[in-house]
Amino acid sequence: MSFLPLIYIMIMLLLHIIPTGQIGIELSRTEVGPIRANQLVHSLVFLPWMFMAVLLKYKETSKKKKSESKKGEVKSIRMQIAERLTLAAQSVSCNIHFFLAWFVLGIVFALSVEGIQYWLPFRIFNPTDAFFNILGVVISAALLTAAAYLARMRTNYLHC
Repeated sequence: MSFLPLIYIMIMLLLHIIPTGQIGIELSRTEVGPIRANQLVHSLVFLPWMFMAVLLKYKETSKKKKSESKKGEVKSIRMQIAERLTLAAQSVSCNIHFFLAWFVLGIVFALSVEGIQYWLPFRIFNPTDAFFNILGVVISAALLTAAAYLARMRTNYLHC
């Protein structure tokens, strides 16, 4: 199992509980179009969420495929990239319950890290920030679904 998802979750938790001081104040005052910069940051930091699930499941799928591949076979870089994208798409298609559970966990985590701020005297709880956290998870799921769909269309057929 890859440690990257665990490291990502720990960093996200730390980012939401440490005092931000002047940086947080400046982000709250700066506007990017119709939204505040800190709201944009809330969405952006949650974009990798669903892709962390791919890292968790991709290792299992790739180990199965490596054992099936022919020894001594030399492949081009383009072919290796295409195979990795296909394996990632297959991991999404074949483990849909895992990815749905990871999505729900992402929503709960996005709400929780913002909810923790309610009890921290040096942080400010804001329901709008919680919304933008969730929006980041939803956009992440949409991007992963689109990537899996495109990889599936490219290979025409993926079997589990």
